[in-house]
Amino acid sequence: MAVRNIEEDAGIVHVFAARCRAALLAAALSSLVVGACQSGTGASPGTPLSSAARATPLALSTVQAAPAPPLVGATPNTTSDPTLQPTSSPAVASPTGYSQLSVPIAAGSFTVDLIKERLIDVHVRTVTATLTECFSECAAKPLAQYVAENGAYAGIHGSYFCPPDYALCASKINTYDYAVYNSALGAWLNPRHLVNPRNALAVWNGSTPTFYRRVSTFRASPITAGISNFPLLLQGGVVADMSRLDASQLVRASRGAIAVDSTFLYLAIVAGATVPETAGVLQALGALDAMNLDGGSSDAMWISGRYVVGPGRQLPNAILLVKP
Repeated sequence: MAVRNIEEDAGIVHVFAARCRAALLAAALSSLVVGACQSGTGASPGTPLSSAARATPLALSTVQAAPAPPLVGATPNTTSDPTLQPTSSPAVASPTGYSQLSVPIAAGSFTVDLIKERLIDVHVRTVTATLTECFSECAAKPLAQYVAENGAYAGIHGSYFCPPDYALCASKINTYDYAVYNSALGAWLNPRHLVNPRNALAVWNGSTPTFYRRVSTFRASPITAGISNFPLLLQGGVVADMSRLDASQLVRASRGAIAVDSTFLYLAIVAGATVPETAGVLQALGALDAMNLDGGSSDAMWISGRYVVGPGRQLPNAILLVKP
């Protein structure tokens, strides 16, 4: 803003005072503009951005006025579904233990059966019905039996498999094309599937989880549990690539998932969702890394002596929670 000096015949003191007032006014206006640009990022100046906010690209004008802090370890969001992009809204609150929640996302509200525990308070165990690789007429067990045999207090169904009620599975009943680590044996079953180019993987070493978008990037290291499936749902709080889903995964059905953030483990069964919608639900719950599990008629969730979902089919593998 220009300020005219109308005291032309006044002394130099009046000229200097007018110029000072103009400078102060310009500085105040500049401060207001910068403050408005900063508020547009969804965070006040000096406040760390959430993982959702970090993943949202800033407009060029905002970057020029108020540069955002550098991104550390951000994972590009490769999903083509705009309804599942990270948002700055807070995660849906959920208690520890078992709960049934209605979780709203852009695609709708979804009922979720959820077991949430602190990572330091549980040990994850992955188990299989057979102790060696099997290629036909393989053994399977109800989830409750896995829980009882392994001293667990909670569990969920595991990977996709070929069930006996599918005609196409007649020659390979209860087989599964996924690597599963048998925690009791301390060995992988189906280790040939550790080089599968498309499956995801979740492993634990004690209370420390690691999720891999591609199982083939896993390098042999000490672990206590591990299971692969397809696809990875979240990586670093961002929805993973959904471009190679099967048609059946885009149909709404019951979906299982395992997920973590920096503090908690999540076992979830989402009712009436596609796989991308399941990713959105886990993202809304606050998970950072998540992997899809089997679903539909295989659904089973057990905690504190009872089924809260299921029992569903008998299972060739499962994921269990054991107290340390």
